[in-house]
Amino acid sequence: MRKTYKLVNLTLVFLLSFFTFLSPLSTQAEMNYLDEVNEAIDSAAKHMIAEGVISEWEAIALAQAGKEVPASYEEQFYSTFNSQIVGGLETGRIKITDIERLAIAAVAIGKDPRDISGYNLIELIYNSPDFMSFGDAMTFQGNNGPIFALIALDTLNFEVPADARWTRADLIEELVNNQNEDGSWALNNQYPSPSIDITAMAIIGLSKYKNLPEVDEAIQKAVHFLSDIQTENGGFDGGSFVGGLSSEAASQVIIGLTAYGIDPTGPQFTKDENVIEHLLSYKQEDGGFKHNPGDSDSNSMATEQALQALVAYKFFLEGKGSLYDFTNKDEDPEQPTEPTEPEEPTEPEAPEEPEENNNNIDVNPGESVTQPVSGEDDIIVNDTTIVHLPQDFPANTEIKVTIPTEVKNKEKLAGDIFDFTFLFPEGSEAPTGSYVLTMGINDGVDETKVAIYYFNEETGTWEFVGGEVKDGKITTEVDHFSTYAVLTDTEAPTNIQLSAENVDNKQVVLSFSAEDFSGIDYFILLRNGEKISQVDGIETSFIDADITAGGSYEYQVIAVDLLGNEGKSTPVTVEIPKTKTDEPITEEEKETTEETGTTGDGKDETGKVLPKTATNMYNYLVGGLLLFILGSALIVYYKRKQLS
Repeated sequence: MRKTYKLVNLTLVFLLSFFTFLSPLSTQAEMNYLDEVNEAIDSAAKHMIAEGVISEWEAIALAQAGKEVPASYEEQFYSTFNSQIVGGLETGRIKITDIERLAIAAVAIGKDPRDISGYNLIELIYNSPDFMSFGDAMTFQGNNGPIFALIALDTLNFEVPADARWTRADLIEELVNNQNEDGSWALNNQYPSPSIDITAMAIIGLSKYKNLPEVDEAIQKAVHFLSDIQTENGGFDGGSFVGGLSSEAASQVIIGLTAYGIDPTGPQFTKDENVIEHLLSYKQEDGGFKHNPGDSDSNSMATEQALQALVAYKFFLEGKGSLYDFTNKDEDPEQPTEPTEPEEPTEPEAPEEPEENNNNIDVNPGESVTQPVSGEDDIIVNDTTIVHLPQDFPANTEIKVTIPTEVKNKEKLAGDIFDFTFLFPEGSEAPTGSYVLTMGINDGVDETKVAIYYFNEETGTWEFVGGEVKDGKITTEVDHFSTYAVLTDTEAPTNIQLSAENVDNKQVVLSFSAEDFSGIDYFILLRNGEKISQVDGIETSFIDADITAGGSYEYQVIAVDLLGNEGKSTPVTVEIPKTKTDEPITEEEKETTEETGTTGDGKDETGKVLPKTATNMYNYLVGGLLLFILGSALIVYYKRKQLS
């Protein structure tokens, strides 16, 4: 009995020791991650401050990380506010995401977003203005608008009137209705493909309302979607839109999951690696984070989003809730009082203008503004559209600028649109140099699928110009002015035609064509699924001489437009017949061969083709000899006749 008792005691001691040892293991990984995450937060913040804080998201990330936002950012905040909010309201080109982003940043740095230079950003969100003549700014930028409206309104639980243009219930309904069947969200109807970033952001915006059954169901579907498409290395491939795997996609997923209450290192989001491990793999030696795995340098956007994600994960471990919830942090910003109508609103500061530049033009939608411009400075239409003039631009020239309201292919508009007319002084010559045109791109647009176009009045169509994209703007050289616009084209070429004709058993002649809004850049020719050539988009035919008699070939053509969209033709099959040398020789051909030493098709016994000149020369010699004999006979005959 004593031995049994001792055995039981030893077993209990072993089990107790085992579970005592096992219990810390359940949190050991989290503790290790927290140490690494804290180190990454500190180094990313140092890198960001060293590079200079210029964006709202950087300021938000630093504030939530418990770091001091540099005092220099406040000047940047007001400069952005004057340019994007004041300027946007004056021109009618106000973007809802600009209002929302600045409202969140105001809360982060301890300012009341309901009184920024006399403007109530919160009211501008729930009573969203129109974007020019194109309708409500809230939905003009797709799902981004409602998502960040909820996030901004919930930073400090701001009150929304029941008669607001957009109540919280309206915003929630808009997002739930826009969810795709697979659980994802897209940017908008023009870009219906699932977006990892937009899906994660939708989870962030909706998570506070997960007590509503329809909202929780939508979030659960989104979580399953993200889990299903997670790659084996723990990341998320956003496709060509972002260059494949990106740190930003992982960052947004982390912020979304933690807002909803899901551990991004848990089994649902752990493949070979989890999302946190994957994000940390982008960390650079300088403390910043890179955009794609193959990059070698830190990226400012990747760094600001990674810092936000790491802070969000830290908040999750510490039970502090969502990244953008400022109501329950250790050091809450002072709660703003309810807004009151100011008796005399203070005059907002005017947007900053470059010194000694009198070429600033303010124009409203549907209106035209004509004013003289100098040739020494750029023409600044708004904060994004600028015209750099050539050196030989005539003095005392007037420019007429109009924002068109009737726009053909309006659904493709993805940024600025202006009609320019230059009225040169009488007797002066138009400049010979090129103009440099810079125009703004709307937020949330795939910048790889945008270009500057001009409207051809004669044909009534938009013609592709192109441009280089940088920092939300696109720039190109132009040699004349009319209506210019930033348009997007995500559609593949259509009506792709291909025909193939075999010619004299030696070659196949391919003829092809296609139609596209932006124009065809080049054609890729395929034979039996393999590329055989790439030809310029203006070409319409190609000769394939690399064929074999008796072979069978399947041809296809891929049409690629000027923005990289591809479309493929229907396959065309060509059967190459055998040549005569491959066919049986007839009895008549055999006799001809025996008599002349050649085959019936003009070849000798070895199969070599005899030159036709050999047969002709023989005929000429025989004919000449006969003529010589006949001529000699006639001469003899006439001489004899004369003698007689």
